[in-house]
Amino acid sequence: IHEAKQSIDIGAFYLDSQLGKPLTAVLDAIKQAAKRGVKVRIVLESSMRAQSLSAVNFLGKDANIQIRYLPMGKIDGGILHAKYMLVDTRDVFVGSQNFDWKSLSHVHEVGCRVRNAMLAKTILRVFNMDWALCLHHDFATRERLIFAKSNFNVSAERPVQVMYHGKILLVHPAFSPPNLLPQGLDWEQTQWVNLIKSAQHQVLLQVLQFSPVKGWGRKGYWGALDGAIRQVAARGVHVKLIVSNWNLKYPAIQYLKSLSLVPNVAIKYSALPAYSKGFISYARVEHAKVAIIDHDLIWIGTGNWEWSYFHDTRNLALIVQGDEPNRILSQIFWHDWDGPYTHYLNVGQKYRAPKTH
Repeated sequence: IHEAKQSIDIGAFYLDSQLGKPLTAVLDAIKQAAKRGVKVRIVLESSMRAQSLSAVNFLGKDANIQIRYLPMGKIDGGILHAKYMLVDTRDVFVGSQNFDWKSLSHVHEVGCRVRNAMLAKTILRVFNMDWALCLHHDFATRERLIFAKSNFNVSAERPVQVMYHGKILLVHPAFSPPNLLPQGLDWEQTQWVNLIKSAQHQVLLQVLQFSPVKGWGRKGYWGALDGAIRQVAARGVHVKLIVSNWNLKYPAIQYLKSLSLVPNVAIKYSALPAYSKGFISYARVEHAKVAIIDHDLIWIGTGNWEWSYFHDTRNLALIVQGDEPNRILSQIFWHDWDGPYTHYLNVGQKYRAPKTH
């Protein structure tokens, strides 16, 4: 944010700040950028307007800061759940972190920064779509935005090359939901399944919640991700999955127990200790959304691994091919897997999800 010279574009579930907490520094940096002439645009989820009110008021009425609210529920039945930032249309940040003071101090998160103009311009297509849909979300507007021609279509077939520690990485984004996907861009579910199925030796997964049960809208079984894991495990790939203890609720826990019985699959849940100064709502939890494939592929996303996050909710992910990012994420994963806060799932034990708020 401090390096911004022309523009800052932010897509976020909500903004939630408390005076003196970590997000205050982020909001201060945004205000300073606006004062030096940087144009700031922020898109937030409309159903979380009340949650964002304090932070929005903190940003004030600067002419260079524009904030809009996206009514995803009316448009596609879900929410704007993404968490990303574009600076000067050349610098990208994507991660599991909400723009929330808790996320920066009381939640386990993973994010990724990539400096590449083509990648930024591709993600900007999605931001600009959502920016327009905040004001006009009729069918004709949506169709015009989806089929608008663009030269910026970074995809699995056309990844960008990024130099990192003297080596070339290949990077491309994927987005949800499919009904609001600009032409030429990749859908997250397809990319996630393809990523898992490409594994030859090892798959390491870490996420807040994983479930093949459709919890919202039409009920039923959703086998895309669950099936991909079972398929690779059946051919000998070793799969390890860490979920949060929020995932211990019924019926998701029953499906997790079933998956843990598959040969070559091991599942742990994380349970972080409570804050020493008292309970904090929606915090002290495993919130990352990462996949680590073999020794040269990673996925860093903003959505949990349930049907609604892929099918009616705005999310995005970065897929990176390269051994160094894989090594870094692997270190984070194994630190948790072997640490004191993760526990093997026991199929014979009854679990209860913890209090969240």
